[in-house]
Amino acid sequence: MEAKIDATVSDLLPASALAASDDGLRSLLQLTEISVSEILKLLCERNSALPIGQPGEVENQVLDTLPGGVLPDQGLGIASWPELLRGFVSGSVNLAAENVAANLHAPVLAIAAAADFVASITNQSVDAWESGPSGIVLERALITALGGLLGYSANGGTLTSGSTQANLLALLHARQRVYRSRGIRDVFSSGISHDCARPRILASKLAHVSIKRAAGALGLGQDSVISVPVDRRNRMIPEAVADILSALNDDEYPVAVVGTAGTTDFGSVDPLNQLAEIAEAHSVWFHVDAAYGGMSIFSERGRECVKGIERADSVSMDLHKLGWQPAPAAAMLLRDPDAAESLDCNVVCVNPRDDEEAGYRGLFSETLQTTRRADVLKIVASLRTLGRDGMRRLVDSCLDLADYAAARIAEHSQLCLENEPQLSVVVFHYVPSVDCVEQERNAINVAIRRRLMRDFGSSVGRVEVVDPSGSSREFLKFTFVNPDLSRRSVDELIGLVVQAGEIEEKNFR
Repeated sequence: MEAKIDATVSDLLPASALAASDDGLRSLLQLTEISVSEILKLLCERNSALPIGQPGEVENQVLDTLPGGVLPDQGLGIASWPELLRGFVSGSVNLAAENVAANLHAPVLAIAAAADFVASITNQSVDAWESGPSGIVLERALITALGGLLGYSANGGTLTSGSTQANLLALLHARQRVYRSRGIRDVFSSGISHDCARPRILASKLAHVSIKRAAGALGLGQDSVISVPVDRRNRMIPEAVADILSALNDDEYPVAVVGTAGTTDFGSVDPLNQLAEIAEAHSVWFHVDAAYGGMSIFSERGRECVKGIERADSVSMDLHKLGWQPAPAAAMLLRDPDAAESLDCNVVCVNPRDDEEAGYRGLFSETLQTTRRADVLKIVASLRTLGRDGMRRLVDSCLDLADYAAARIAEHSQLCLENEPQLSVVVFHYVPSVDCVEQERNAINVAIRRRLMRDFGSSVGRVEVVDPSGSSREFLKFTFVNPDLSRRSVDELIGLVVQAGEIEEKNFR
């Protein structure tokens, strides 16, 4: 597959050729061959997932491929692409490698990458009908299908750049509803400055930081988020939620209860059914942040794990995690399609009302964005290619890998398992062979992670747990989002952790 870069590039068409033009498409054929060849050579055939070396060394390696810098006075032409390509790829992480299990950042399906390529070439925008009719049609169909997968009989929603944005939109709709119930017709227009009561959002102490950031952005204040304690399995305690709601003062009012289906640290899933019952009893909006765990509904085991998600007023989910899509690919789903009416907006240059009445309706009023690419294409291409059964097999593979890793860690004399995985996250720590204080054990485990990156080109995650006294404990984490990993790969990854631990332990003696 190796392409003759210099000869090929010299024959390419002018740099100003537009991608969707005849000249541009012919140029793309050659550029694609070059790109795939370099990825195969510099990334896929590399023995490590990460580039080996100190951060400064990797930085220099990338910048050294850019003679003239990123913005030269005179354009360097398409012939400059191979240089940039080599630097970018050689300095990238291979998410499909066998020795990477750090984060929820997943490798992508080939069909999704191909569809994303087409979406980039055509550059459709789904805000206005004339900017991307096919993307608009597909997104509406996908939102309906995802809602049906959750168990919604009717639903609304939108694709987003990620669950951070999806959580913001969901809490915006929750804010709208609660303010209407307080006699304020449209806080989206009138603002909230005149309302002196204090809003409250209840979320797990392990909830994603985007919940607090959304509260701040919506004018509710980050301090409006009440961190609810968790049980030994790191799940929000329903009884604590009920007690907090019942104890709110007259000058406090609940905006939402937020359950998490797959926390970032432990992959834990809150008891969604019980939380839904409590939210319904108190007439509070129930949102589920299912950025990580949402796509587990393709699996029978995963569906059981997130049971109750169908009762949520809103759900956020990332398809660039357990969906294997190029980022961004996420969704915010609403059980009530009318809940988003506060975002309705007509602008002559985007979606004049008479055009919409004539059927030329885009997706501008579904989100806070205007121009928005047709990310739907890669998702629909993947779902049609794999089907429900294919997606189930991929999800189950990741869940099975976590179970296997947890079992191997539990029986290992130099490792200690911290959690039994609910989804595909395994948290543990290296156990020094000699007695040491907590601070030294923490330092060794932190050093293990850095040595794995620096010397072995491998990566695992990190979790810090702070107890009420303020002291912290450091843990290592495997996050399995690569369905192609084998048990042998898991064993080798565990072996690397132990090897790095033994080295670091000697350094601390």
